[in-house]
Amino acid sequence: MLFREALDLYTTVGNKIKMAEIMIALSNIEYEKANYDEQKRLISNAVQIWRTHDLPIDQWYIDNGY
Repeated sequence: MLFREALDLYTTVGNKIKMAEIMIALSNIEYEKANYDEQKRLISNAVQIWRTHDLPIDQWYIDNGY
């Protein structure tokens, strides 16, 4: 899957912002597959990156406990 390859690439080069973007895209796919635990894990990891880098977080993530 291209998103997983992209996540590996961004992880290797250390681009945390792109990593978070890809994690959100992957979380949407996991939602469609009804894999909710993996979806939540990916969203939590993305939000953690945003918080660590003092980036804005969409209100939806805050409202939903991330």
